[in-house]
Amino acid sequence: KATPLVTGSSASNFQAGENIEKSFDGDFKTLYHSNYGSTAATFPISLVYAFDGNTPLDYLVYYPRNDGGVNGLLGKVKISYNTAANPTYVELSSQDFAQSMDVRKVTFGSQIKPASIKLEILD
Repeated sequence: KATPLVTGSSASNFQAGENIEKSFDGDFKTLYHSNYGSTAATFPISLVYAFDGNTPLDYLVYYPRNDGGVNGLLGKVKISYNTAANPTYVELSSQDFAQSMDVRKVTFGSQIKPASIKLEILD
């Protein structure tokens, strides 16, 4: 089964050299990271992944950093999506990844054909 192609992305906050593109480049040695100087006042951080709007998706997999570092692991996350026909984001799921180093699969419950998926990192 092929990985859906991300056609664009944006991050409301990132560290230079560790941009959002590092989160889907297929290289598990690279990673996205928020700005090192950020504080809790910068939350939520929005990560948006664009898709073609025609490919059905029914889950996503979160792979945390695997280099032994413990900062930058996700906590509470709100996952939403929109479509070409409806640009308003609809919430799919709220998760607490608990700043864990565990890989997590988030199942959506039904297939969607997103124009984009947004992760709002709350902590």
